[in-house]
Amino acid sequence: MKLKKFSVTSLTNYIKLSLESDIILSNVNVEGEVSNLKYHSNGNIYFSLKDDTCKINCIMFSRYVENLDFEIKDGENINIVGKISVYDREGTYQIVCYMIEKQGIGELYKQFEILKKNLEQKGYFNELHKKPIPKICFNIGVITSATGAVIQDILNVSKRKNRFVNIKVFNSLVQGNEAYKDIVQGIRYFNIENNVDVIIIARGGGSIEDLWAFNNEILAEEIYKSKIPIVSGVGHETDVTICDFVSDLRASTPTAAAEICIPDFDSIIFLIDDCRNRLDKNFKNYIDVLKNKIFESKVCINKYSPLNILRDKKFLISNLFVRLNSIVKNKIMESKNKLNDLKINLEKNDFNQILEKGFVLICDEESNFIKKAKQIKNSQEISLIFKDGKVKGKFLKEKS
Repeated sequence: MKLKKFSVTSLTNYIKLSLESDIILSNVNVEGEVSNLKYHSNGNIYFSLKDDTCKINCIMFSRYVENLDFEIKDGENINIVGKISVYDREGTYQIVCYMIEKQGIGELYKQFEILKKNLEQKGYFNELHKKPIPKICFNIGVITSATGAVIQDILNVSKRKNRFVNIKVFNSLVQGNEAYKDIVQGIRYFNIENNVDVIIIARGGGSIEDLWAFNNEILAEEIYKSKIPIVSGVGHETDVTICDFVSDLRASTPTAAAEICIPDFDSIIFLIDDCRNRLDKNFKNYIDVLKNKIFESKVCINKYSPLNILRDKKFLISNLFVRLNSIVKNKIMESKNKLNDLKINLEKNDFNQILEKGFVLICDEESNFIKKAKQIKNSQEISLIFKDGKVKGKFLKEKS
């Protein structure tokens, strides 16, 4: 029997017709766990529905999404109603969903929540424990697949921002049951070598199953113990892993992690120039302060110098001497004036001058001047002083 020959398109169309025309497959009710969930900007929802052994892709168009009264999340158990459809371009089949009902939390999501709660209670997510990411990193360790697209994205960021940054790659599995062991080994390697400023754990987006290696307790403990800061760049922005919570910083994507850790060369030059300018300014200010202190010290030294003190004292003594000399001269002048006045008075009252005029001075026997007649007693001896001599006599009272 000769086999019918198909083209790819004709075979795809045949399969599509067979599946989409099947009465059972045109209206199916399926229960499973959500994974690899994506909300598209056009309003459509894309996700996978899985159980313990199998997985099927699903899509819900925006016109049906508007009828949902809850937000679908990875790890949730849901019940969907829809039809089987073939996506021609990829040659895959999927379920086009009309209705979705929430059933509960999936098994992997339960495990995730249990581990998250346990590590949180141990303090693994505590912000106080997290190490700061250096502002300038010239040696960056990257734990990822050496042949994947992620490392190329990181290297492209490095070429664009700063070609002088040294990217050290630790080749690791990033998916599968054994992947966490490679990542743990990478963290230990960089900590032992101590040759990098920061470690990036990187992997592209995927379903919860694809990223499950990053929800491992042993890996979480190794990240927590790391002496070198770790940035988690696992998955896309909507993907959340235990690795994100424990790491010192979480980036939304591997590229975003590279943008954070790789310093911009122009910014470094600007920073160096700014530091130099500030250093020059601070140094100049410091020199000015020292000059002022030296000047103040010089003033203080001059002020309290013995020579200056002696000079000041000499100046003070000189001033006092001048003042004293002036006072003495004034006093002498004043005394001379007084003496002169006394001389004039003495000359005016000199009895010789009186005697010259023809007057006579009368004295008793004890040489006291007699000024009044009642001072003289009858028969009292007296002395008469004339201009040209002295005569003694006795006073006789005239008889009436």
